[in-house]
Amino acid sequence: MKPRVNNAFMNDFVSSIFKPGAVVVSSGTRGGGKTHCAVSFCQAIMEGRYEGAPDHVSLLTNVIFVRRNAAGGFDTAAPPGVRTVTTMGDVFPLAADPLPRAQPHADHP
Repeated sequence: MKPRVNNAFMNDFVSSIFKPGAVVVSSGTRGGGKTHCAVSFCQAIMEGRYEGAPDHVSLLTNVIFVRRNAAGGFDTAAPPGVRTVTTMGDVFPLAADPLPRAQPHADHP
């Protein structure tokens, strides 16, 4: 296991941004490093290296992860906790799924 980051600023930043049900979107110019930054940052969060991060994190990304198989070919396989999406229509049901459901009130079942 990699060591946790003990930087107070990063822990405060992560705990203020990544709350249950949070959706974080990155935008910018093509080739600006959005994907590299996001994958690196999310990998550290999912490995538990920020103390302010929630215990459970799901990552939705348009990045297609590829790994070499035993036969020397390639397989697509996202790491645990990562879901690959290709359209914004794919995002909304997945982003809403982990949100807590309202419990019916006794007067309004």
